[in-house]
Amino acid sequence: MHCPKCKAYTATEMLFDVEVDVCPTCQGIWFDRNELSRIVGTQQDLQLSGARMTDTPYRCPRCHHALLEAPYTWDKTLLVDICSSCEGIFLDHGELEKASAAVQAFQAKFPQDRLDKLRKRNDRREALSRVYHTEEPAAKAMDSERVAFLKRVYGLLTATIGNTILGVWIGIAIQAWQYWIAWLIASFVLLLVALGCRRIRGVNIAVLFLFTFVEGLFLCGVIAAYFQAGAANLVWIAFAMTLGIFATLTGYIFVTKKDLSGWGAFLFGALVVLLVAGIVLIFTSTPMAQLIWSILGALLFCGFILYDTSRIILKYSTDEYVAATIDLYLDFINLFLDILRILAAARR
Repeated sequence: MHCPKCKAYTATEMLFDVEVDVCPTCQGIWFDRNELSRIVGTQQDLQLSGARMTDTPYRCPRCHHALLEAPYTWDKTLLVDICSSCEGIFLDHGELEKASAAVQAFQAKFPQDRLDKLRKRNDRREALSRVYHTEEPAAKAMDSERVAFLKRVYGLLTATIGNTILGVWIGIAIQAWQYWIAWLIASFVLLLVALGCRRIRGVNIAVLFLFTFVEGLFLCGVIAAYFQAGAANLVWIAFAMTLGIFATLTGYIFVTKKDLSGWGAFLFGALVVLLVAGIVLIFTSTPMAQLIWSILGALLFCGFILYDTSRIILKYSTDEYVAATIDLYLDFINLFLDILRILAAARR
């Protein structure tokens, strides 16, 4: 076999019980697939799908395909030549020592217990992908696609909240609260329709904005009651507090990158209990009971904000931005209403 760099004949040598091909001229070493990993002590050589590779003028000595230059270390300080066909690797003189040192540094930075946790988190993401039929969740997308997905989600979230405010303003102007039962039913139906057509381009955005506008017509009665009672300042304070809490919790998830997808069962169970308690309070309501119920509701939806923010890139593919927006929108609206009730109770 010829050396891919200097074209000299290589010699077969045993290196740590692994048979490799060494060039006596340039002292480069050719490793067939998984031979390098056996020497440096890793499970595999390189992740070809995740590596950014560039073309080289050299040819693979085994299958004669073009060799590609790819980073071997996570900090890209060591670049090696790899064949994309047979996955053999050629190391220049001195690069084997650098590869071994890089592996040792990696193992010191990521001990086995930490790798096990990362592997479990990845398994959970894979499970979520299968449950929600998401073949390519946003977590696996390219950085540019993931950033575009998040921009679209939070851009739509901002627009839908503004659309709800417009619905509240128009609803107050036309006294739409007289038909609140109709708006409640229409809002629920439109929510189901929005989720059902979330992947149909054009239609999904139209139904999303129609749903959030009708939601504003439904909420106008609540807001109008505060305005008529001379408590308009409570509405704006509650809205500002909701914005601040939402931004803080979202920032926490983005900074820490916490995986809170395991909270789902607890949060949904607590939501059911809270709904049952709310029905009971309709018939046996006291100011203190309403205050406690509102505080628990606010805490619950803070948990939902953390939960939904951490899972939008695990559950949804990059084309399901409407469903992700609906999740966050419902969290925001419910938190706002709970904070508004808490402020009103505190004022009384």
